[in-house]
Amino acid sequence: MARVIGHRGVSAIAPENTLAAFRACRENGVRWFEFDVGLISDGTAVVIHDDTLDRTTDATGPVAVLTGPDLATIDAGAWFGPEFAGERIPTLRQVLELMNELQLDANLEIKPGPDHSLLVATIMTELERLDPARHVIISSFDPRILQRVKCALPRWRAHEGRATLELAFLFEKPTMEKAWRVLGKATGSVALHPSGKALTAAKVATYTSAGYAVRPWTVNDVGQALELASWGVDSVFSDNPHLFPEDWRQ
Repeated sequence: MARVIGHRGVSAIAPENTLAAFRACRENGVRWFEFDVGLISDGTAVVIHDDTLDRTTDATGPVAVLTGPDLATIDAGAWFGPEFAGERIPTLRQVLELMNELQLDANLEIKPGPDHSLLVATIMTELERLDPARHVIISSFDPRILQRVKCALPRWRAHEGRATLELAFLFEKPTMEKAWRVLGKATGSVALHPSGKALTAAKVATYTSAGYAVRPWTVNDVGQALELASWGVDSVFSDNPHLFPEDWRQ
């Protein structure tokens, strides 16, 4: 497991959640990246963070109403820089194929939605495309989503030649700070992914003593990351993983 994970790819130098941002991982020696997955109206799993298109594309409106053909008409790169014009919203399938091609591992964040049962089922089916050597962390802020994945894991692991999957519980709100122990166990999570903003050495010690790996987000300052590591943090999510020491990126 790498000590730094590219947040939505190397999103400091390429448009987030695009194939360009994920290729930038390989180009900069970053083995792990994170990306977000949701469903569009025809059941295709796509990679985009927001519920709407407005911030990261040249289109507007909700992502959920799109169809597959729409993806070829929306520019997801020009907003970041003219050299990225023509980048598209990738499908989950395209990202998994790229992971196999470039031998990269990833944290797949499942976005909460009205039909998370269909979303989880779609993701689990698509993940069968991964090579056995690949490793995927599945994370979510929604414990119900993680519980669905947890229920699917025994069947997944019964098949030989599949990628390694593990679960991680994402949280930020103070209310979740009080519930992490119960929800971590209920979701079958082996790691906690808290916000790095209010993280303290005492909290990290509490999480690690309970047996969890700790991977905070989003940490863009290398000095802060080094301090977090001294507290016992395992990895950090960063927009600029290419600036971290080489041994952190692998």
